[in-house]
Amino acid sequence: MDQGTSMIAAIKAFAELSGNPGAVFSAANIDRPNVDKTPAPAPVPATALSTSLRNSGSMELS
Repeated sequence: MDQGTSMIAAIKAFAELSGNPGAVFSAANIDRPNVDKTPAPAPVPATALSTSLRNSGSMELS
């Protein structure tokens, strides 16, 4: 875990244990995590896709 990730984890843990997590996140100047924990909606299937093969061997998707 890099230093930034561990700092965010420490702030989140401290906020959970405090009596006022909103104040902790505000003082740390980071956004408060979504408390609803609702799942993201299903992705919309892609339509009208086309591909072309380039001379380099790569494929272009549009």
